[in-house]
Amino acid sequence: MINKIKWFIQKTFRGYSERDLWSLDYHLSKLIATRLRAFKEINTHSFATGFKSVKDWHKTIDKMIWALENWNEDGYCFTHYGPMKFGEPNERGNVPLIDIGCKMNEKKFKKHCEKVNEGMDLLRKYFFDLWD
Repeated sequence: MINKIKWFIQKTFRGYSERDLWSLDYHLSKLIATRLRAFKEINTHSFATGFKSVKDWHKTIDKMIWALENWNEDGYCFTHYGPMKFGEPNERGNVPLIDIGCKMNEKKFKKHCEKVNEGMDLLRKYFFDLWD
């Protein structure tokens, strides 16, 4: 409870909290995605160079938003088949993980990564066109 109060005060005075910095990639991706959604709503008459219409521009913005919201949401690429299995503690007391209890679908994971990379590449490419 004390941390929540501290983070609230930090956000009030600084605009960000220590908690935001613990996973800055996650925090920034959610922040940018939210603002891209709002930008898309008010952006009804202009579009970046190279696009034929606002509709095409908005499809590209949707790809950026998807990438920002889903870059770390790859759980659907894994099939769980059992509990995690651990080995015996080593001399330092660390317990090794032997089996994580799931299997990755490489085809799904590759497709997920390609979609994320496409959206992030578009964000980089059109970053300076994000104005109305």
